[in-house]
Amino acid sequence: MERSSIWEEAVPVRIIPEGRDERSADLTVTLYELSEQGHMSAIRLQITHEMDSSLMYTCDVTESSFGAMKAAMQLHVEFHTFAENIVTYLNTVRTGGLLPHYKDARYVKFIGSCSDDS
Repeated sequence: MERSSIWEEAVPVRIIPEGRDERSADLTVTLYELSEQGHMSAIRLQITHEMDSSLMYTCDVTESSFGAMKAAMQLHVEFHTFAENIVTYLNTVRTGGLLPHYKDARYVKFIGSCSDDS
């Protein structure tokens, strides 16, 4: 399987650990296109924190798992444009348009919709 980077940037995220004070952190978000024989088979979302090596989250969204995610999140995009839409959203976050909250139901749904194939 081939992996090529689509996008990688630091994204500001508000973190509210249970029983602790809220804090903000810049998490590195990387999107990869995974392909087999020249055909895109999955999009990999990887989230890391430069100062905390124990924080690493990886989510693979395959064309087959995307259908369930699309229905659960009521998305209005197709698999082949999904990565482009994620990049647009993340660029909005980076430029101050939004500050996502990790317990926000949309993000929990996204995380819960990911296949565990990584």
